[in-house]
This record gives sequence, C-alpha cells and structure tokens, in this order.
Amino acid sequence: MKDDRPPQTLDTTPLLEGWRQFEAVAHDYLTPIATEDQNERALELLEQLWKAVPDGETTHPLFTLLELLTGRIVAFEASAYPIPSSTPEQMLAYFMEQRGLTQAQVAGAMGIHQGSLGEILNGERSLTVDQIRALSSFFEVDPAVFL
Repeated sequence: MKDDRPPQTLDTTPLLEGWRQFEAVAHDYLTPIATEDQNERALELLEQLWKAVPDGETTHPLFTLLELLTGRIVAFEASAYPIPSSTPEQMLAYFMEQRGLTQAQVAGAMGIHQGSLGEILNGERSLTVDQIRALSSFFEVDPAVFL
C-alpha cells in the first residue's frame, strides 16, 4: 500500500548535535579496540559505568552500553593477552579453594541458590553481569577475571 502523505520535515540540528557527542564516544568505545591505549580508556569508562548502573538494573539507559563495552574489552584482551584455557567457573573454583570457602558461603555472597552456583561451577550456567560484580567485590579482584 502506497503512503500518500507528504514526507515530514525533520529538524536535523538537534540530531546532529547529539550524534556529534555520541560519535566521539562511539569511536573510542564501541568500535573494536585495537590498541592498549584504547583498552585503558575503555576500562576507565567501564569502571564509571559499573558505578552508574545499579546492580540488576537491566533497564537502566546505560546498561546496553555497559554490555557492549564489556564485549569489546573481552575481545581485545582475549587476543592481546591470551590466557591458557581458564574458564570463569575454573577461576571461581580456584578462588573458593584458595580461601577454603564452601558453595553455600559463596552462593550467599552472590545472592543465589547453592544449586545455581553448582551449575555455574559445572559449566552448565554462565555468570551474569550482576554475578560477576558480586564475585569481583567478594573476592576483591578485577571483574575481568570472571569474563
């Protein structure tokens, strides 16, 4: 069906201003990270986003940016700093063993059921952003350890 309405005129001035501001961020943080300097800037922004986005607030306007940025950091660091195959669940098991912690203790610190933690440790379930936050805070390590 043909739309016979005349095209609406769009005032591009505010769009252009917003895009100019966004483009600066998009270039540095949303394109693939290629250098250590870009990675450092991305990590600085990630830290700010972790503070700005409340735990569990997946509807927060910055949550999508947090996830996009995390993906780019992970991709860069995986290629720049290859680590012998050590999965997030292996790192979690290592920290638990080193500190002599039980699944019940760690599950309580994460705010999840012990069965769910067991599934994470067995590789049957992936860690969420909120769980990574809780673990990095609990073990006092960089969140990237669990990515």
